[in-house]
Amino acid sequence: MRLPFQTVKTSKRLSHLSRLPKAIYPMRILGMLMAAIAIASVLIEMKAGLARWFWLLLSCIIWPHLAYFLTRIRPNPFKTEKFNLMMDSVIAGFWVPLMGFNLLPSVLLILLNVTDKVNTAIKGIWWKALVVSLVTIIMVAWLYKGPYQPQTSHFVILGCLPLIIIHFTVVSFNAHRLIHRVQTQNRLLNKLSQQDDLTLLFNRRTWQQKTQSLFRHPQFS
Repeated sequence: MRLPFQTVKTSKRLSHLSRLPKAIYPMRILGMLMAAIAIASVLIEMKAGLARWFWLLLSCIIWPHLAYFLTRIRPNPFKTEKFNLMMDSVIAGFWVPLMGFNLLPSVLLILLNVTDKVNTAIKGIWWKALVVSLVTIIMVAWLYKGPYQPQTSHFVILGCLPLIIIHFTVVSFNAHRLIHRVQTQNRLLNKLSQQDDLTLLFNRRTWQQKTQSLFRHPQFS
């Protein structure tokens, strides 16, 4: 038989998982938009054809909204979002060969894709995302056989700056907010462990600790 506090804990976890797609949606829009700017700078330099520009529109502009729509119509939003996260990894890996393995944007796409998976706090998803991206890179490179142009020009570096600056700023802000929330919860737990919630008086354990600390004082030695 499930205990009441276990039921509450489970319900909270399920509630968190159901809110995950909604939390990821704006982050995916922002990340894909910044990635699109970096990729576009490479495509301009390569004088890419319409096919790659269409794929850029589909994968970086339309996909975030399509991914969120899928989570809204499927019966299991969390499972669907895990699939969407893997699709993000496929897209990131797909673009590396299409950009001719241009070094800076290629590394950024793979690195930030893995970082985003770590931030979801879904166990083990970051290394799965990395494997999916690497396999996609190998497959697309084998099928596409495009040019190999790893050099990164100043123009492409400028195109990558929004992705670097804005992404890491948002990640840092989210980390700060999470740390502040944890610190607040720790202070609350510490208070609850010392005081009675109803009377706000120190509990028996706290009185014992204070008494023992007092007797250890030099004047009682």
